Amino acid sequence: MRILISLLQTLWFPVFTTAWSNDHPIVISGAGPASLMFAHRLLRSNDQCQIVIYEKRERPVRYSENVHAAASSRLMVGDNAFGFGLAQKSQRVLKKVPNLLEMVEAISQPTEFAPGAELRLVNRKEFCAELLHALENEFESSGRLKVHFEQCISNLDPYKNEVEVTDETQDIEPTRVPYSLLIGADGINSVVRSKLIEWGDIQCERYYSNVSWKALQLPKQPNMDAANTFFRYPKPFHKPHRFLKHDTGAIIPRFKDQYVMLNFRPIKCRDDSPFCACTPADLKTAIQRIHPNVTNFPSDEVLENFLEQKAGRESFMKLDKHVIEKRNIALIGDASNGMYSMLGQGCASALLQADKLADLLAENQQNLTFALSLYNEWSIQEGHAISDLNLLQHSLRQKFFPIKFVAGLQMMKIGKTLTFRPEVPYSEIYKRRKWVIRLSRLFWRRERQPAPTINSETKKLLTRQQ
Repeated sequence: MRILISLLQTLWFPVFTTAWSNDHPIVISGAGPASLMFAHRLLRSNDQCQIVIYEKRERPVRYSENVHAAASSRLMVGDNAFGFGLAQKSQRVLKKVPNLLEMVEAISQPTEFAPGAELRLVNRKEFCAELLHALENEFESSGRLKVHFEQCISNLDPYKNEVEVTDETQDIEPTRVPYSLLIGADGINSVVRSKLIEWGDIQCERYYSNVSWKALQLPKQPNMDAANTFFRYPKPFHKPHRFLKHDTGAIIPRFKDQYVMLNFRPIKCRDDSPFCACTPADLKTAIQRIHPNVTNFPSDEVLENFLEQKAGRESFMKLDKHVIEKRNIALIGDASNGMYSMLGQGCASALLQADKLADLLAENQQNLTFALSLYNEWSIQEGHAISDLNLLQHSLRQKFFPIKFVAGLQMMKIGKTLTFRPEVPYSEIYKRRKWVIRLSRLFWRRERQPAPTINSETKKLLTRQQ
């Protein structure tokens, strides 16, 4: 099929396709891991393109710079930042940029989450800061890269290849910026994706999981070794203690010498506080019952805020397209895929998308439309596969032991393939486990919760610009 498409492109499609243009820059919405990796890969392979990145949040600070400020104020570095694991699939992509993996390893915590399987846990902000530092060091002086923080793409023009950029620090009219290619990498609440849904260019299927989550940052523990601490509760295939009737989760190490307790709880519970804890003392007691070696806790004020904060929700999302060729728009990362965290592949999936899109654009510099169509075909297949594989979570939460047992065995096999055979595509893993995923989809349909395709905050932003 690909050979036939290539032949048609060569003979007929040039009349209808969009040629690569350097008159306007490639504009990227969002400065997360996916967009920064895409910029790394494309600027290295195409010495003519120009990239402009707009990010709503503040510029992330590198750990080596932030640690001094944190030490002076006695705060934990990256206190409120979300972290994730970098397994073999992620590391394969990082290795394509010289010295980048080594830079990231220097700010990540290695841990063995399964026998012989090492995972590097990294703070999201610090990870982005290292990617940005390497990117600007290499390309900023060339004039081909510009990165703007506290500025966001707030609207798209339906008739021209232009976006409106809003400065978050000033009360001024949005600036119109033309683009040759727009990359939507602005996360799960993507403005770019929301506009495409609003215009009817893409169809979105999105649902919440039937569990909520909370994450508590824990300080250094004198009786725990981070390299050997990846503690799940309750233990697999063990009957949980009564106080763990509703809660599941893990205590995970984080750089440097700190920990995170990630707790999941069904939304049917009236109280979304972990272990039904009402006070900091209750929470401390419950955590120590899970892992007696946890003896050092944040202040009671921090614990009270943790108990009072609203729990997060994981979402499942599929789009029928990741590319709109007529508008020269492509989506990557969380803007294109929504998946549970069970398999820990959110970051890896985003980096793989960024790498694939950059490669296809470099290989087809004279035919942008063809490159985007190939990316769309690949991204839909792989993105849908990894989103579906994470639905195994619904089988694991069933009370009927045979279903839970079979799902657990399949989960272990999937994890083994992801860890020790990172070259295997998600779509291939899905084909081998299709039967158990189909079973999981039955439970998912029964347990899923409706989720808006356009987030309320994004809807307000779009309404304000109209």
